[in-house]
Amino acid sequence: MNPYYIDTCSLKWRYLSGAPTSDVNTIVDSTANNIFITELTILEWSSAFAVAVRTAKIDYKIFKENELALFTDIAQERLKIFQLKRVISRARDWIEYIGAVKKLALRTNDAIHLVTAIELSSQLGEKIEFITSDTKLFNIVDSIPEFKPHLNARFFAP
Repeated sequence: MNPYYIDTCSLKWRYLSGAPTSDVNTIVDSTANNIFITELTILEWSSAFAVAVRTAKIDYKIFKENELALFTDIAQERLKIFQLKRVISRARDWIEYIGAVKKLALRTNDAIHLVTAIELSSQLGEKIEFITSDTKLFNIVDSIPEFKPHLNARFFAP
């Protein structure tokens, strides 16, 4: 099984119309892949879809239909929630290293996604395909040597 970690900015396209939808669907729908997310993904997903409702891109009915689709993917284990302990302190360490030492902008939620994906890689003993539609996050994962043994950064343009 091929392990993937998909962050929210890419996963949301499975449920909204957008450029990487077919790429994300191909990965999630393949039985040859293990797709992982974190609980943070569910929170960020709700936030992203609430923005879509507030900006009239979708209505509340569509919000609820897509929420059901997300939780169906989780229930059917197309998406697996990887839980991690001490995620905040570990994310803080990466923010310090990447932000203060490397002088790159790493947002709090992105640091949580990175910590989760790295720990997933460590527990599985495999390199993880790290999927993002965030250019800054992709560039960080792709350019920091410490991530290379754990993560293979892949960018899906929004």
